[in-house]
Amino acid sequence: MDVDRYLPLDTTLTGANQTIPDLVSHYEIRWPRGHFQIAGVARAIEYRNLNTDQIKYFAGYGFNLSGSQIFGIRDKFIYQAAGGEGIARYLVSFGGGGWDALPNFDGELIPVAIFGGYVGFQHFWDGLDPNDDEESDWSSTFVYGYVQLNNPLEIPENTLLTGHYASANLYWHLAQKINFAVEGIYGFRTDEFRSTGQNLRIQFVMEYNF
Repeated sequence: MDVDRYLPLDTTLTGANQTIPDLVSHYEIRWPRGHFQIAGVARAIEYRNLNTDQIKYFAGYGFNLSGSQIFGIRDKFIYQAAGGEGIARYLVSFGGGGWDALPNFDGELIPVAIFGGYVGFQHFWDGLDPNDDEESDWSSTFVYGYVQLNNPLEIPENTLLTGHYASANLYWHLAQKINFAVEGIYGFRTDEFRSTGQNLRIQFVMEYNF
């Protein structure tokens, strides 16, 4: 269970040993130029009320859809979508953030609903080197992502967080294992108190694949 103590509401709830394992299922289809997969998880999450020493449960569940498709010679389109309740610990952006559930006014935990996903496209730039008749040594990847955490208490708002992410880069594939790149990344978020923030970052990358 990934839950932080929220002291304005919660002075009695704490984690408990999880005696029921998460149940996970996965199915995948592959074809010569792409694939599609779907996965699901079901959870029975335990917590303890310190006043009554009573063990309680809430149910969590989630799904994940992802896939890819190659266009032309090497260009690739990729996508992923995930959603559910009480599954924040499974998501890289929120694992460890305590967003599996929130306490209500009755001494119980309510699972937090979450939805997110991204789409991306990798393109190989032919013709940047007119003296090279082989496959392109230059490529770019464009990505857009979105995430939303809903507030089960709807206090003060009905969402805890929404976020947008976009990136674009230019890669130079100098050799089979060596790459150089320049990338721009932009992010924008709104939290439950309607405050907003944004950031733009430019980074340079040198990559060696072992």
